[in-house]
Amino acid sequence: MENKRRSYTRPWFWLLIILILSVVFKLLLREDAIPAIETVGETVFNSENSVREIAQTERAKTESAETEKAVFEQDSNQENSAKKTFHFILNKSTKKYHTTECSGAKKLSESKRTDTDIEAQTEEEAREILEKEGYELCGICAKQVQ
Repeated sequence: MENKRRSYTRPWFWLLIILILSVVFKLLLREDAIPAIETVGETVFNSENSVREIAQTERAKTESAETEKAVFEQDSNQENSAKKTFHFILNKSTKKYHTTECSGAKKLSESKRTDTDIEAQTEEEAREILEKEGYELCGICAKQVQ
């Protein structure tokens, strides 16, 4: 009986396999054979131009968001810079408020005295805030203010 050799043990078989694989890889690796597929976020794009357009749009959105943030911060800084802090001395027992220069405020005992800071654009606005809380300007300060 004659020994049959299997085909994969013969050299010509492997040469044929190498030739077929090289042709297949050349076809697959051709750039024009398969369009480039790229992803941006969750979207898949086949054309290079659409990927560039999306990237430019995303950059524009990011830049506009950064610009809006800068404008907002600038506006809030202007609002905060327009407000000033005014210091007053409150008398808890008489419900009167004094300015820091008032001679009556300097005589107040620590048990009756409360120091407070009010943020407002003007001193008049700060006084109005205190008056809404039930305090009234002392007589000595009223003379100094006028």
